[in-house]
Amino acid sequence: MVFIDKDLAQKVQSLDRDTLEYAIGDLIPPKQIDVMMERVSLFKDHMEKNMVVIDSDKWELTEFSKDQPTDGLDARGRRYVEGLKRMDASTKVTLQIDINLKHKVGQAKVAAVNANTNRQKSKVALSFKELESPERRQALRREPKMTIGKDRVMPEKKGLQGPQR
Repeated sequence: MVFIDKDLAQKVQSLDRDTLEYAIGDLIPPKQIDVMMERVSLFKDHMEKNMVVIDSDKWELTEFSKDQPTDGLDARGRRYVEGLKRMDASTKVTLQIDINLKHKVGQAKVAAVNANTNRQKSKVALSFKELESPERRQALRREPKMTIGKDRVMPEKKGLQGPQR
């Protein structure tokens, strides 16, 4: 994370132990508040050294360009340009991964291409109707792997059907 809103940065900077104790002191022990304050302190340091504070009306991020040379810029300007470059690179990678691997539409597209090129049936369900097919529902029905309740005993594999009482 490179860019942070000015209002959020001010709230993080003003966060102190008394505020945390007031807000959540009755929910967690003092040791956990100590740990939280260490994390807040680390984040404050990270904000000062690595982040760029952005005014609420400047989120178009047009102050600098990602292609701009960083030679004549101050530390904030260099972080700004580097942040734009990282955002650009991560967006391209994330979109490619999301479309091709994670998202159902991407999986369906890949399956459809594979089905057409290999003349095989698609392995990914292309509609909710396919997900609810009788074969799919039957595959989901299986014996539980643990005993449920005190008075229920799992059937043995030797042919007993249903719970024993």
